[in-house]
Amino acid sequence: MKHISAALEHAITELGSRDRPTIERLLDTVDKMADALAPAVKQAVAPVGVSARTMTVGLPSRPQENTIIDEAAKDVIMSEASLRVGEEKAYDVLISELDMVSGACHVHLAGEPEKDRHAATITDPEVQLPNNAYVTAMAAKTRLGVQAKATLREGEIDRLYISNHDGRERGDPDFQLA
Repeated sequence: MKHISAALEHAITELGSRDRPTIERLLDTVDKMADALAPAVKQAVAPVGVSARTMTVGLPSRPQENTIIDEAAKDVIMSEASLRVGEEKAYDVLISELDMVSGACHVHLAGEPEKDRHAATITDPEVQLPNNAYVTAMAAKTRLGVQAKATLREGEIDRLYISNHDGRERGDPDFQLA
């Protein structure tokens, strides 16, 4: 809805800003529509993470303009709080708990006190395989390099969504802690 509101504001501005009170009323109407459609948007993204990994919103003929909704974006949409999705980046994690069926886990991040743990979800299908890198790293209590997106609340990590590991095995001399 934010994208629609911004596009509408841009279109109205392009048409001319001679009648600012009318423009303000139109933008207020869009904001009210966005609020009214929030339950429908939440219902639309409900399959993400359950029966689909992602959902693409847009036209196949213009893929560069498409929006991809993944599990991190879904959590932001479903949340009543002000969450935002960070960029995917590398993290060094120590997994302290792991559910191999759902991928739910808790991790410590390198460079943070070990008592600080973050909720995480591993979306990599490998997590369900026996003796996978996540399970072996947890069992050996070794850090694992992963790629993940974070949902952020007031700049702090709320949850990590781990998409894959980078193949660094325990005992690898190139593996450095942050």
